[in-house]
Amino acid sequence: MKLNIQVHPNSGRQAIQQSKDGTYKIFLKKRAEDGRANNELIKFLKKHFGAGVKITKGFNSKRKRIEVD
Repeated sequence: MKLNIQVHPNSGRQAIQQSKDGTYKIFLKKRAEDGRANNELIKFLKKHFGAGVKITKGFNSKRKRIEVD
């Protein structure tokens, strides 16, 4: 399954919301420095979906494409 997401780093909370257009908004506590937000994103989504997760597009962007196994 492929998902389009928009990440909001340094928001002070961990949460996930689905928009009307199917995009997921994901709020993360970590700052977007040295890959910290990406690592938190992967751990958070693994816990949420209970499956393997990897970033396929947008490593340095707030808009990302995620693949869930």
